[in-house]
Amino acid sequence: MIKREAGRAFWKTIYDELKRRIETGVYTTDTPLIATRLAQEFDTTRITVNKALAALRREGVIETEVGVGSRIVARPPDAD
Repeated sequence: MIKREAGRAFWKTIYDELKRRIETGVYTTDTPLIATRLAQEFDTTRITVNKALAALRREGVIETEVGVGSRIVARPPDAD
């Protein structure tokens, strides 16, 4: 479980954790990001999780489909 930081909105902490999991490969394009499940995992409300997911969506990291949930957008490998 992640810790709440005093003076920091909890959705930002969740955002950081989700982004870390995506960047390190813990979550892949096959991993569904379902707000209700994440809310249970982080012991918070869906509203808080949805704020974190919205930030990831604005960055183009995830896409959300109503009734299905969110998924990670496939990104091409970095060209060297």
